[in-house]
Formats: sequence, structure tokens, C-alpha cells
Amino acid sequence: MLGDLDLIRLKKALAGLPEPLELVFHPTSGRSALSEEMEAAALQIEQASGGAVRLRRAPPAERQHLPERPALSLGWRGKSNIHYLAIPEGPEVLPFIEALQALPAGVAGHQEPWTRKLSGLRRPARLFVFMATTCPNCPRTVRAALQLSLVSHGVHSYIIDVQRYPRLGERYRIKSVPATVLDDGWTGVGMMSPAELVERILRRDDPDMDQEVFDSLVESGRLDDAADWLLDHGAPAFAVAWQRATLSVRVALMLLAEKVLEKDRRALEGCVETLLESLDSDDAAQRGDTADLLGRLGDARALEPLRRLGDDPNPDVAEIARDAVDQLLHE
Repeated sequence: MLGDLDLIRLKKALAGLPEPLELVFHPTSGRSALSEEMEAAALQIEQASGGAVRLRRAPPAERQHLPERPALSLGWRGKSNIHYLAIPEGPEVLPFIEALQALPAGVAGHQEPWTRKLSGLRRPARLFVFMATTCPNCPRTVRAALQLSLVSHGVHSYIIDVQRYPRLGERYRIKSVPATVLDDGWTGVGMMSPAELVERILRRDDPDMDQEVFDSLVESGRLDDAADWLLDHGAPAFAVAWQRATLSVRVALMLLAEKVLEKDRRALEGCVETLLESLDSDDAAQRGDTADLLGRLGDARALEPLRRLGDDPNPDVAEIARDAVDQLLHE
């Protein structure tokens, strides 16, 4: 339920809109406490708006694009690309109000340089912004995503309360908010400006962006998604990530390699030559981890380099290398 201050803000801000806006409620298929709470909040918004916002209950056919229900969608003249899997209350009511006010103006309401860049958007973008109503930094990123959707109908923003939708938070391995997921791939943690989001969207087809997408999947713990991404895009991104990885990221990459090899034993063959270079690293931990990984990959090209590493001055590295050699010989 929205508080009294939230309702006062809504009533004051929405007075005098040129024509009514539409707030579409997408209920769950059965009864749920969250669905009832969201519908009650939607009714509060409609009543507080004094007719400026009209509530409509969506039929099942309109709910297929949503990652989960219940949800609210903001609409104007039949178009809707802003969706709330959240109740806009507390600090989050202000970005919500601003979006309602700006919806009729569209791109005309924004003169920032990034707005011109979005005019060339060739394919739709989907932004998931994970937030919490107790998060002081979340409204800035929520506001940024909403501004992009107001300027371009090709940008679809989904504002998701990670506390109310824990399954989505788990699905995308959200550990802190705000967090932004672009097209189910690139994941960014922390505050984002509209210009930063536009840059990410426009760079989706750049080759350099592939590495950033892969790195973000690994660093955010989305290893199943990273495995599927590798199988679709090939091994080079894994090799680059390995060369510059910290210890914690290498652990994640080892787990990822296991997932990939279970699906395709040859999937990482393309990164063996690059991995061999890491056997000469000044970092003993990286040499040892690389030897371990090469043993698991089972590629004969690593046999002689691993035999030489068996004489490494670090006894732990030498032992790992000899074990990797044994593993290769018994493949």
C-alpha cells in the first residue's frame, strides 16, 4: 500500500495532464498476497490521480511478455514499454511519477545528447532493473531506464523489486542493488546514467561487447548462462578472461569449464594455445590453476608444456602439473 505522502505527491503531480494515461494490472493466475497488494496500490494510484490515470485489468493474452506476475504496465495511446514488477512506494514513487508526467511528451520532453543516439536503435532492447524500496541509490538507475523507455518505444524497461520477486533475483544471481541486466546478457551492478545505458545498448553488436557480456555473466555468478553463451559464441572469451582473472574469478571459470565440458568435451579447444601462455605466468597460483584446467580439458597439445612445468620451483605447482600429465595420459 502506498503511504499518505506518496498519494499526495501523485495527486499534485498528475493534476492537469492533457489526456488520461493507462495503468494496466497483470494479476497472477491464482490468488496471491502480492497480487492483491499490487492491485490495491494500483487502485490507490487511480483514485489519487483524479481521473488522470485509468486502471485496466489485463486479459491473459497481454501477459506473455512479462518475466513474472503480478505486474503493472504504464500505457499511453495503446503503447506500453514500461513495466513494474514492484510497487512504486517510498523513494521509488518519484521516478514513477516523473514517468507518468513525461509519458505523453515522449522524446520531445528530453533534449540530452543521448536522446539523438537512440533514434537509430535498430532492434528492441530489454532492460531489467533490480531494485529495493530500501535502497537509496536505486531511484537513479530506475529513473535512467525509464527515461530511455520514454524516449524510445524500442527500449522496454522492467523495474523489479528483488525482495518481492526473489525467484527472479535468484535467476539472475542478484547479490546487490541496483543491478541492470540487458537482453538477458550483460549485467551491471551499481548506479547507471541514461548515457551509460544508451552506450551499452548501442554497442550490443560490437565484437568488444561480447567479452564484456561474458565477463559480467561470470562475475555475477550466472555460470549456467555463461556456459550457454560460450557454447553459442566459442571459446576465445574464456581464454581472455582467464589471462586477466583474479583468484576468485578463476575459481568461477573452473566451475564454468566443468559445466561446458559436460555438454561438449571439445567446446574449449579453441582456447588451449592461449591457456598455455599462462603456464609462464609469474603468479604461481595462476600457473597451478592453469595446469589443473589443462589437465581437465584433455588436449594433447598441453602434454609437453605440463611435463616441463613438473619441474617448477614451486612444489605445489609442480605437483599439480604432474597430476595433470597423468590425467592427460589416461584420457
